[in-house]
Amino acid sequence: MCLRSIRHSFTSALANAGVSPELRMKLTGHKSAEIHRGYTHLEMDTLKDAIKKLLGLHVKQPSET
Repeated sequence: MCLRSIRHSFTSALANAGVSPELRMKLTGHKSAEIHRGYTHLEMDTLKDAIKKLLGLHVKQPSET
């Protein structure tokens, strides 16, 4: 396994654990968000959890005050 592969795995594991992009960039030494995005690969479970959070939001309607 090459260093680049390890960097992809490390960055993706941090992202899937919920670590913020800013912290991930500091840990990996990425200077550009564009480059950093190329190293970040989200798992399907992480994407599903994001949708569940969105569906769990309840916006108060004016009639509910």
